[in-house]
Parts: sequence; structure tokens; C-alpha cells
Amino acid sequence: MASLAAFLITFFIFWLLLMAAGFELELALGGAFIIAVLIGLLVGGSRQKDLTIQDVEEVAMDLAMRYERMEGREPVDVSEENRGYDVISEGRWGDIRYIEVKGMRRIGRIILTRNEWRMAKRLERGYWVYVVTDIEYRPKLYVIQDPSKLHTRREDDRYIIDEEEWLENAEEIGHI
Repeated sequence: MASLAAFLITFFIFWLLLMAAGFELELALGGAFIIAVLIGLLVGGSRQKDLTIQDVEEVAMDLAMRYERMEGREPVDVSEENRGYDVISEGRWGDIRYIEVKGMRRIGRIILTRNEWRMAKRLERGYWVYVVTDIEYRPKLYVIQDPSKLHTRREDDRYIIDEEEWLENAEEIGHI
């Protein structure tokens, strides 16, 4: 809503300026429109969206659930149950994926909690991490089966998988 107001104000100001400069009505309207659009693209396109951590997580979960359905599986959101994964998804043939979903504003390292790491070690090939990157502009999904086989480093109660490591071992699904 704020960007519509900014557009209208910009349009009106430039329309008045062009009219005052002696342009005909049609030229002034067209010129003001073009100028307002260009300014909106320049200013709005470079601004970072104000997404909260919760917004990022919601977008990531939505894309992960959508992907699972597209693949013919039946995902169930269990993220509020502290199981060490966010989604249980059953395939047509009874195969089950235990999926931890990670959302990122851009792209970077993956951080797993002690509980998530414990489940990854226990479930091995049944445990997946779905990473959704670039959430603010054009979300892209990557999937990693059995992250426990990847090189990690431990910091306190967190397990860190560096960007290069997980990208090398992930399947890029792309934009959904």
C-alpha cells in the first residue's frame, strides 16, 4: 500500500512539473507515468524487503510442502512438535521422508540444532534437509538427503554445514 502511495505522489509531482513546463496533457501524463515507474523500479528494486524470521520460515515451509505435493507425496507439518524435523512426508509406495526445512534470505551455511543433528544421524537416508534460498526475491529449493554424511563443525549445541559443502551435495530443484 505504501508503494502505491509513493508511486501516485511521484506521478503527480512529475505531472505537475511537466504541465508547468508547457507539455501537452497527454505527453505530461505519459512522461509522468514513465518517470514514476522508473523511479519505483530504481528505488523499490534495490530496497530489501522487511521479512521477519517467521516470514522466511513460512515461505520456506510453504515451498517445501508444495514441492512434496507436486512429487505425489503427502506431507504433514509437524514443526511445532520439536521432533528434529519439520515435515513427515509419505510417498505413493509407503516411503517416508523426514524433512527439516531451512529458509534463507540469500544463501549461506546451514545450522542444525542438536536435536536435528541427532535425528539426521539416526534416520540417515530417511532424513532430508530442504533449503530454500533467496526468499526475498526469487526463492529456490535445494534438497539434501542424509546430511549426516556431510562435513560439519560443531559450535556449542549447533552443527554447521558450510555453504560450499551443502551446495556440492544438494540437488537443485529450482524455482517452484
